[in-house]
Amino acid sequence: MDFAKKQVGKLLQQVKLAMLSHTPIIYIPTPNIELIKELLYSPECTNAIIPRTIEKNGKKVILDADQFFEKIRDEENHEVKKSYIDNYKSNIPKRIFTEPTLVCIYCEKIAEKTSNLCSFVRLYLDIKLDNNSENYNTPENVRFARQSVCLVVTPSLQEVPEQLRPYVRIVTVEPLEDEEIEDIIFSQLQEHQVGLDVFREKMDLLTQMKVSFRGLSSLRIKNIMSQIILSQSIDFDGIVERDVLKTIHCAKKELLAGQLGLKWETISDDEVAGLDNVSEWLDKHAPLFKDPEQARNNQLDIPSGILMMGIPGSGKSLMAHVTARRLKMPLISLNMGMLRGGIVGESEHNMKEALRIAEDMAPCVLWIDEIEKAMSGSNSDGGDSGVGQRMFGAFLTWMQEKSSACFVFATSNDISQLPPELFRSGRFDKKFFTYMPRLEECAAIFSGIIRKQNEKYEEYLYGLEKNVRRTMPQKLFDDKIAEPKFWQDVLNKICHQTKADHSEGKDYHRPTNKLLSGADIASIVKETKFEAYQQLTSIEKKSENCEAQPKDCVYEEKTFKAVVEKVIINSKPYGETNLKDLAKSFHLLYQNQFTPASKNPILDFNKYDDDKFEYSHEERGEQEKYDKTLYDTIVGAINHYLPKIYGEARQ
Repeated sequence: MDFAKKQVGKLLQQVKLAMLSHTPIIYIPTPNIELIKELLYSPECTNAIIPRTIEKNGKKVILDADQFFEKIRDEENHEVKKSYIDNYKSNIPKRIFTEPTLVCIYCEKIAEKTSNLCSFVRLYLDIKLDNNSENYNTPENVRFARQSVCLVVTPSLQEVPEQLRPYVRIVTVEPLEDEEIEDIIFSQLQEHQVGLDVFREKMDLLTQMKVSFRGLSSLRIKNIMSQIILSQSIDFDGIVERDVLKTIHCAKKELLAGQLGLKWETISDDEVAGLDNVSEWLDKHAPLFKDPEQARNNQLDIPSGILMMGIPGSGKSLMAHVTARRLKMPLISLNMGMLRGGIVGESEHNMKEALRIAEDMAPCVLWIDEIEKAMSGSNSDGGDSGVGQRMFGAFLTWMQEKSSACFVFATSNDISQLPPELFRSGRFDKKFFTYMPRLEECAAIFSGIIRKQNEKYEEYLYGLEKNVRRTMPQKLFDDKIAEPKFWQDVLNKICHQTKADHSEGKDYHRPTNKLLSGADIASIVKETKFEAYQQLTSIEKKSENCEAQPKDCVYEEKTFKAVVEKVIINSKPYGETNLKDLAKSFHLLYQNQFTPASKNPILDFNKYDDDKFEYSHEERGEQEKYDKTLYDTIVGAINHYLPKIYGEARQ
């Protein structure tokens, strides 16, 4: 691979340009110390970067590498390299510049070295503080200082102190190209004497490895490849594909440990019901993430992200896990609230650093839950001294400019708290909304929870001794409870508690119908299990003296059905207690033209008159009792609440 295309070659070019612009200080924010060492010591770089031209007896002389690295003794009798100061810690002017010199400083924060760097700048500019200060500004010393280079390296991008900004050039380290990553992979295989033909029939895996290695340093990739080979995930006999990718993802997970605001999430294998439009969109765009570089070569844009708004407990967070699973990428959550700091500029810096690290993890899904809380203050008049606005600005700029396959999945319960700039074209590829699920979707959610718990119970049983297993029920739930029809019958029977009113009339009474969100459903299953189990244990105590026969299942259909009906009737689900919020949510979704996540939403935007704040109610003919109750109740809430909320505001 051509040296100029390598990571260190690109860094060298940037440093040389900074030197040619006569900038006293070159600042390189990177944790990749081995890259800096390569920049300083490799022959290709040393001969290009080090200012080795000096004057002797009125003539220009170019030092060769041996002369440049010649070892000498400094003032404290320490052995150092002539004209070369790596990891310099003392006050810079105390080292008299007798020739062009490279000074490299490593520190956690650049602000810690402000005094040292200001001293170097004063020497560089030939500025004397006062007549009493020790004078290092001899003509020769100043001349050599101006031919020298000061590199400052920190693990992450820091705010440059104001007094240093005019004299500092920030040089960013570009990530490794896929070609260089492939060279590293093959070099490690050869080093461990594994033939390159192991990838002959696994070229898709090689592509996935290159994509997964993006954002990592060359040293880190070498270490991971050694681990993969030594664990025999790759050997002479072939490749264990799952183990290879798992090892790479585990290494990336380790890199996130301790990073402010970022967390590597364990992806749930739970499925969602009623969000088919989102699933189809993801499946359609998934091939672009398999090989983002190939997609770009074909002039295809990598999707930037999805914004999903909806009522609480409607499956938005679970959809983030489904998204990562369908796109076959790791899931990383970003807690923006944790990025806020007490020092001026700290919050914005934390935001930029977190987003930079997230890009290093690409390809990945970056999940921002309840983004309206993170952006609090961005829509205000500066109640937080403008911190929220600046953080929001940094996020928007990143969304607009990012080129990596870092797919943003943002959720919101209340988009009225979000600034309108977030909805403009180019921010998110798609805006979906979740709402109250219909009967079929509710039944699918219930059924999915029951089946999942049955599977976990079976796994638990197989972990027991055979003689113990025989004495226990072989299933947690009766098979009929896991069928959607069981739940459809239950909900149709007890959903309708009061008559819904579709008008705006003053005699409107809030219905008390049992209309469920996804979170309500999970809570009802949990409560029903507890109540049913109490009944079972009570019955067992009464029959202690009788010889009990092992049952087929813990929860039988008849008993469970009676208990769950009672639990639902006594519950206060979202569709009963939050009708006003449902009406407001519908209005906001209409105004921002979100796309329904469900293929068959309960409401249609075309039936809503925004001027009158009125939804045109219509009889829908034959439909399930639950769906009719849901439709009538929500339409009644829209026509009652919205004129009061927004009509008075317009007047």
